[in-house]
Amino acid sequence: MIVREARIEDAEGIARVQVGTWRVAYRGIVPDGHLNALDVAARTEMWRSVIERPEAAAPWVAVDADQVIGFVAHGPAAERVGEPREGQVFAIYVDAGWWGRGVGAALLEAACESLRAAGFRAARLWVLAENVQARAFYGRHGWVPDGTEQHEDFSGVMLTEVRYRCEL
Repeated sequence: MIVREARIEDAEGIARVQVGTWRVAYRGIVPDGHLNALDVAARTEMWRSVIERPEAAAPWVAVDADQVIGFVAHGPAAERVGEPREGQVFAIYVDAGWWGRGVGAALLEAACESLRAAGFRAARLWVLAENVQARAFYGRHGWVPDGTEQHEDFSGVMLTEVRYRCEL
């Protein structure tokens, strides 16, 4: 497995991992109708546009035998809180068949290294409050909830997201 910056030809693999992981990780949390409506083709187009302008959310991929098995998108935080501005991990997903094999840790570390290199001293991310597995993962890697929550509408169901922070 290698971790590298995403290329335009990785967009479909990123979309496939994102949709597949959502359907496994969020089943029972996010409404089934929302999960079933996720579309790899639409996500592919979205990721193509993100890869073309990485200054907003630079995607990196984990690849095994030329197949995308995970990805992370990171960049400047969407909202400014304090000085200096913080970095943010916008998304991190690993194909369920690769869970527990260090792929997520490698992606998270690559994102943190990239954010450090860009001059950020801290980073944040948002995670669904009910996503116990992801919250444990972040905790194992030094991320802590900072007490900030927001609510997101998933097909008519309001879910709570918790913000985590990490000093870089």
